[in-house]
Amino acid sequence: MKLLALIISFWMVSAPVFSQEKRLRVYVDTKQFYAPSLGHLLEVNLQFSGTSLNYVGKEDGLVADVAVFLTIERGGNIIKEDAHRLESPFMTDSIIEDFYDIKRFVLDTGSYVLKLEIRDLNSDRGEPIKGDIPIEISNKEGRTSISNIQIAEVAKEGDENSMFYKSGFEIIPRISTYFSNDLNFLPYYVEMYNTDLLGTPEFGLKQSIVDFETTDELEEFTTYHRFKSAEVVPALKKIDISNLQTGKYYLKLSIVAHDLSEIQSDAYLFERTKEVNINFDFNTL
Repeated sequence: MKLLALIISFWMVSAPVFSQEKRLRVYVDTKQFYAPSLGHLLEVNLQFSGTSLNYVGKEDGLVADVAVFLTIERGGNIIKEDAHRLESPFMTDSIIEDFYDIKRFVLDTGSYVLKLEIRDLNSDRGEPIKGDIPIEISNKEGRTSISNIQIAEVAKEGDENSMFYKSGFEIIPRISTYFSNDLNFLPYYVEMYNTDLLGTPEFGLKQSIVDFETTDELEEFTTYHRFKSAEVVPALKKIDISNLQTGKYYLKLSIVAHDLSEIQSDAYLFERTKEVNINFDFNTL
């Protein structure tokens, strides 16, 4: 399954956060899931770069204010649309952090275009940023399949009132695909559908890391997880990547049968930087 992602970015003025007008920067990612009672779900994740927004004072903090317009079109016709106003969490002038938004749409299978328009409401420039993302909703109904892989920025037991709640977990998605030297774990969330159709009480999930350049599977990172078969099976796991060297890789997750044959897979492309410490013996120079 192809992962679809778009980064909408503008040059950001290098200056103190509140000294002059900022240029909005937003990261956008889409994921596909399935709910038997609803249908196919398109999830749109937004990450707002905190230092790229303009802030105003409110009560005992500072807040940013953005307007988000999402439209899903098919054949030039509007199928779904959403417009909402989003206020950032309270910030201080010394601690400015990114914040997140998420929207879900129920869609039939087929091809669509997701159109985005996002505006900083505290900006005097008044120019929104815009972007289009092609979307292909694949069929998961009545067949054993796997969702897109969602990497977690934060993952914990879920609060059903949170917009980030999913199958018992609260997951704030990580949109950046870059993992620096100080990030030693890769936490992921995935859902598996209709595994009860396999005719066995249990099934396996194969977790592997594949080198992007050579396509070789790194055996030391290959693990199998066992689950009970059901209509929907969610999984939240993490991989220790502290020994993963600099390079580009795929995280590949595959539903496997008892004979370890792969039924369906999804892959997530990421980049890793691993610094190498070299100790010099100056007495030998």
